[in-house]
Order: sequence, then C-alpha cells, then structure tokens
Amino acid sequence: MKTITLILMMIFLSGCGIMEAATQGCGGDLDPLCDAFLGHDPVEQPDYESRLEELTASIETLRDEYEAAMFEANEEDDRLESLIHDLEARVATLESGLRVVGFVDPCGDGPGFDEVLMRMSDGSLMAYFESGKYRFLTILAPGVYRTTDSQKCKFRVTNDMEVL
Repeated sequence: MKTITLILMMIFLSGCGIMEAATQGCGGDLDPLCDAFLGHDPVEQPDYESRLEELTASIETLRDEYEAAMFEANEEDDRLESLIHDLEARVATLESGLRVVGFVDPCGDGPGFDEVLMRMSDGSLMAYFESGKYRFLTILAPGVYRTTDSQKCKFRVTNDMEVL
C-alpha cells in the first residue's frame, strides 16, 4: 500500500516541478520503482572519442616537432664532425712545421675547377678532397690516385714523391 501511495504521489507531484526532489528521496527497496516511474538522470558520459582525437593530434604534432629537431641536430652534428676533421688536419700541419712551398697540377690545365696538390716543405704532397659532406686534407703516400674534379684523371705518386 505504501508503494502505491508513493507512486500516486509522485505522479501528482511530477507536474509541480518537485520530481527531482522526490527522486532524491528514493532509495533502498524503492529505488527500482522510482527509476521505473520517474526515470533517472543519465550520468553524462565523457566524450572519449573527441578526447582521443585531441590526444592523437597532439601526439602527431609532437612527433613531427621531434623529427624536425632530430633532423636539424643530425645536420649540425655532421657539420661539426666535418669541422673537427678540418681542424685536426690544420693542427697536425701546424704541429709538424710543414709549409706549402709549391703546387702540382697532376692532370694539367683542364676545364672548370681544376684540382692541385700542395708540395710541402719536407717534399711530401698534400691533397684536399671532398667525399659527400666531408672534407679532408691528407698527405699522399706513393700510389695511384684519381682526381675528383671534372677531369677525373688518374695520376701516380712515385716513391720519390714525383707526380706522373
């Protein structure tokens, strides 16, 4: 009988705007009945899909920024490595007391950029060459070489450090 009275009361009170107050009084055994007749406010669910899209976009942005920073760092690392090689060669030359006393054009005069060798004060030959992004300054030993200019000619350095 209590249940019927409560239900009738709720039906009559629902038009008076106090339904929400009545539902707060529901509990215990009457809770399923209150939910059946009065309904219940659905708990607002967070919009997980929108949040997931936001986080995914944020991750993609961070990944792009990371990749750009790593690319720049690698380029700077390569540049510094090349500079270190160049400075090491210069220091070695200065420490040895070697000086350039002349130049040798191993292939003769040619079109465009023409590579030359440097004759050093001790009679050795020094060559500068580039390989990709690296630059080298080196003392040549006897052997066969090829220039990296447009002529791409072969030349030989003898045991007496003569260029043929």
